[in-house]
Amino acid sequence: MVADVLSMMSHSSAFRPCIIIPIYNHGETVKHVIDGLAPLNLRVIVVDDGSDLSTQYVLNKLMIQNESVTVIRLDENKGKGAAIIRAISQAYIEGFSHALQIDADGQHHLPDAAKLLKKSAEFPEALITGVPIYDKDVPKVRFYARYLTHFWVWLETLSFTIKDSMIGFRVYPVNSTMNVINQYRLPYRMAFDTEIMVRLFWEGIPVHSIPTPITYPKQGKSHFKVFWDNAGLTIMHTRLVCGMLLRLPKRILGKNKNKRSTHWSSFKEQGGWLALTLTFWVYRLLGEWGLRCLLYPVITYYYLFSADARKVSSNFLKQAFSYKLAHEPASPVSNGSKKSFLHFTRFGDQFIDKVAIWTGKISKDNIVMHNADSFINALDNNEGCILVSSHYGNNDICRAITQGRYARKFNILVHSENAVKFNRFLAKLNPDTQINLIEVNAIDMTVAVNLKAKVDAGEVIIVAGDRVPLTGSDRTLTCDFLGKPAAFPQGAYLLGLLLECPIFLLFCSKDYKHKKYHMIFDKIYEGVKVPRKARKELIDKLCQDYVEKLENHVLQDPLQWFNFFDFWQKTITEHRSSSNNLPSVIKVKYEHSVNKRDSKG
Repeated sequence: MVADVLSMMSHSSAFRPCIIIPIYNHGETVKHVIDGLAPLNLRVIVVDDGSDLSTQYVLNKLMIQNESVTVIRLDENKGKGAAIIRAISQAYIEGFSHALQIDADGQHHLPDAAKLLKKSAEFPEALITGVPIYDKDVPKVRFYARYLTHFWVWLETLSFTIKDSMIGFRVYPVNSTMNVINQYRLPYRMAFDTEIMVRLFWEGIPVHSIPTPITYPKQGKSHFKVFWDNAGLTIMHTRLVCGMLLRLPKRILGKNKNKRSTHWSSFKEQGGWLALTLTFWVYRLLGEWGLRCLLYPVITYYYLFSADARKVSSNFLKQAFSYKLAHEPASPVSNGSKKSFLHFTRFGDQFIDKVAIWTGKISKDNIVMHNADSFINALDNNEGCILVSSHYGNNDICRAITQGRYARKFNILVHSENAVKFNRFLAKLNPDTQINLIEVNAIDMTVAVNLKAKVDAGEVIIVAGDRVPLTGSDRTLTCDFLGKPAAFPQGAYLLGLLLECPIFLLFCSKDYKHKKYHMIFDKIYEGVKVPRKARKELIDKLCQDYVEKLENHVLQDPLQWFNFFDFWQKTITEHRSSSNNLPSVIKVKYEHSVNKRDSKG
């Protein structure tokens, strides 16, 4: 494992970790910890949080004996959080990309440090944390009290992602952590470990957990101050719960705060299962209007305070209505930007419809199917096919038609593991609404081979035709859409040609006046064999046909287009600032430090 970590560091200039150790009067154990981490061959930054003279002596000796160790000494004891903030700030200043935090008291299983670092190299954007496996010597009061903190953290994050927020054995992504440190006044004592993890989660930083043994030495020291630290934890959880309530509207609607990418995937839904479960049961108990009373204030809040989404909606509607007026002079004049709030409420209506579908309130009786004979015949004759959908209208309507004789015949290709987990969540609430979801990053030959069996079994593969692959511009075609060039994926058409199966287009819209849902099918490829030389031309044609039909549907009601990201924005090269650049303000208020030169001089 250590060799794997060393190899990753040698082959990646972007992964440059260090070790940070906060210490307060643990001079008798810190040498064992540093010696145990020596095989990793990493820089060690120790922050002495005002320790006694005997600990200072041990640390000075370690610095002299080991050139990789640097000690920063705080004049007085400020608390574990203050020491970690100082250590991460130092790691940032020195250009390290990641910081492995480990306690100086010897409780942590040192060989697992390599496991955490390897996971961090695999997921460099994530916070990697240990999850304690306790031995029989764990104090029972600490063990059970920990679950109280777990409950509050699950509530604050509306998620069970963070399995333990108190362990001091984790790998921080330094840049993201410094952003949080600079934005918020974080607690200096024991509450720091929990709050920094919750706030990183709120910022959209993924959290990955690795089980690790924890040992409580029989003669070990604890610096937990029952009154002051419990008071600090209470204040922290009160503050975080209030912060959760302020963020709840954004969580329900799935706003992602991470702005480092303009790709549609960076706008993925982030709503927690707790919020979704609440929504589900509100609908079941209070019905559609009860959910509207809950949802519309959330939508209003989201509209008022989500400037990015509001701007994207306004720009799209101005483009769509201007294009419509230019090509249909008889159409009513409409100011698209002023309809942006209505666009948001339509999105809320779509969400309510989704909940109605999940709960079985919308069935095939509420659906009008157009030009569907060929598609239904394919289902009846057990012939597999490709169904190319879009984000116009509500494609969850597919869940309604899968109930009964066509159950388990539909498979949706998705780009996100969260979508797969979400489908499992729906299956627990209502198994009849489940559709098979298959996670892929791009449609290639490997995916085609894996899907061949499903098509041969007469199943339907549903692919979104209006979002480019996560891998970038491969297999895309730039087409004119509403008067501006936009990239569209070609994977679905390539897949149909490789599998030699029919391709259907599907557009779903809602008739708000009559409360009916329309599913419009269009068969664009019969599934015949095509010579290799003719494939590219045919794929381009099929993609262009899709774009033209999508444009026609969107122009009928632009307010049912729910791609809330800049659809026409060109791909831009993401700029990652050099790790050596300093932030404009580093909120560290310590004046005295001891460096290697001082100790040797």
